[in-house]
Parts: sequence; C-alpha cells; structure tokens
Amino acid sequence: MIALGVLAAALTIAASVDGPGLRRVPYDAARPPTLVCSTKFGCEVILEPGERLRIASIFDDRWTAKVADDGASGMAPRVLIGPTIADEDNGHGGRQPLRTSLKMLTTKREYVVELVSSAQYQEHRLGFTFRESPAVFVRLETPPPLAAAAASPRPDDTPALDPSTMDFGWRATGDPAVRCVGTPFSIGSQVWCKLPEDLSDKPAAYKLDGKKLVPVPFHFVAKRYIVIDAAVDPIQLVLGGSQQHVATITRARE
Repeated sequence: MIALGVLAAALTIAASVDGPGLRRVPYDAARPPTLVCSTKFGCEVILEPGERLRIASIFDDRWTAKVADDGASGMAPRVLIGPTIADEDNGHGGRQPLRTSLKMLTTKREYVVELVSSAQYQEHRLGFTFRESPAVFVRLETPPPLAAAAASPRPDDTPALDPSTMDFGWRATGDPAVRCVGTPFSIGSQVWCKLPEDLSDKPAAYKLDGKKLVPVPFHFVAKRYIVIDAAVDPIQLVLGGSQQHVATITRARE
C-alpha cells in the first residue's frame, strides 16, 4: 500500500512539472491545434527549449500577443495571448466567439495555432510534442549536384551551381548585419542569398505584402546561403526579437 502511495505521488509530481492547465499536442498533426483564450486570464503557448522565437503575429487587432520569453536564455519560448472582447455579432442576431490564428516562427520551425475567445474564468496553456525530425519549415539540405566538373576546388561554404541557370536580376538593401553579400540571384523558382560571414544566427524569410509580413518557405544550403523557395518580390530577411535586423531582396529594375 505504501509503495502504491509513493508511486501515485511520483506520478502526480511528474504530471505537474509542466505546470497547471498545460495540454500538449503533436507538432506534426494534420490540422493546427485550437487554443481557448479567456478575456479574464488570457492563454499561453509554450514552444520547445533550445529554439529561439523570431516573430509571433496575430493579424487581428482585437487580440494581443506578447513574447514572455524568446528562448535566448535556453528556456522554452513562451507567448502570452489575450482577446480584448469575448464575442462578436454572428450576422444572424446572435453572438459568437472571436476566432483567429497565431503564427510563430522560430529558428527551427513554423507554428500555427487557432485561437477561440471565451469570457469564462479559465486558464489554458498549449505545448507540443516532437518527433526526432526538428523541423518542417526551416530545413537543412545538401548542395545541389554539379552541372559539370569543377575546374578547381571551392571553399566548403560555396555550393556548386551552373552559372547558365542563374539570374542576377536582383538586388539587396537594408541592414548590413543580415543583407546579402554580393548580388542575390534566382534559379528557377528559388532565390539565393549569401549571408554575412559573421552572422551567428539565421534569419527568417517573408514576402512583404503591403505592410504585412507573410512567411515563405526557405532553407539553408552549405554554411552561408539562405534559399527562398519562392521567387516573390519583395522578400524581407528578418533577424532578432526586440532589436530586429531587416534586409530586403527585390527585383533589380532599370
């Protein structure tokens, strides 16, 4: 009986390590998870320790999202969310909860969480479980194969590319800390940018749509290239949390 009591106490302690009200869902689930957010207490999203939060956005000014910890300390990044009102007119004479989505980008992956407002006194917190593969949005790839035999050895940070396929009709502007070194170029539907040598962290890539930043798929090749998997214009590279570094890639125009 004593042994069972000790085991029950141990299980209770283990279950409470994450704190109260925490629900964990698989990161690679088919649909984004839904998180209920109270106007009284708000809600919280907890990410994976070891990743750094680059941006957290809600494109609805009736909601707020505040970064409580961006992960720079090695702790799990945390985002606090709150709706300013509990419901809205449903167009049929009744009321319905607010609904929107929270989009987050870290140094490892992209997250999307569906948010639903509530007026109840409830605390809801959301976390994730992960497979061994750390990412689906930001991924590392080996350089593409040589189109022809190289005439001379090349540095380790320079991928082998066929110059006849490269379009240099692009230009880079903005913060030198994250701006492309030399001229960016495209190959088919990809835009390639060589990052500064002294850049320790990796930027994220976005399409600038009016005043909104829309995440676009990208990956890294070798040590210093960010490859945007969509030849959109303009592209913004964003690095950092409270003190952001921003550079822009655009089509070169006469």
